[in-house]
Amino acid sequence: MFFSAFAQWDIHMVVDAPIQNTQVEGISYGYEFKLHYPTYRGTYLSCIEELYFEVDGERVPDGMVEFHLNGKQFLLSELPGLFAEYWHITDDAVIRVVDYKGLEKGSVHSVKAHMQHRIPYTGYEGDYGVEISECTKELMVE
Repeated sequence: MFFSAFAQWDIHMVVDAPIQNTQVEGISYGYEFKLHYPTYRGTYLSCIEELYFEVDGERVPDGMVEFHLNGKQFLLSELPGLFAEYWHITDDAVIRVVDYKGLEKGSVHSVKAHMQHRIPYTGYEGDYGVEISECTKELMVE
């Protein structure tokens, strides 16, 4: 069962904050941006059925994405098993793209997030509501 009741929250999924380049000892490691869970309630990470990102129209390979939340770091492939890891509505996840080069400071990039997620409190008669959320924003590299 697919819902559309939460579509008005999609615009908040990619956070209006600059992209940050990530460096380790002065060497570019990649870049990161923030992601907000797109409903009025939080969820367990295992409820995220599909999550991917595009930067400037190019899909970022899943293996290059780190999902940071609650002081922990996860690969996208780990999300289905994280039934005890809760994404609280007031917390933004940090999405880090590990490309070993980063992005040019001051440049603007189109960032798209796509998420298919189960709404855990809708599990009536064994059928959960499933939402597909998408958000694209233009973000500057700080």
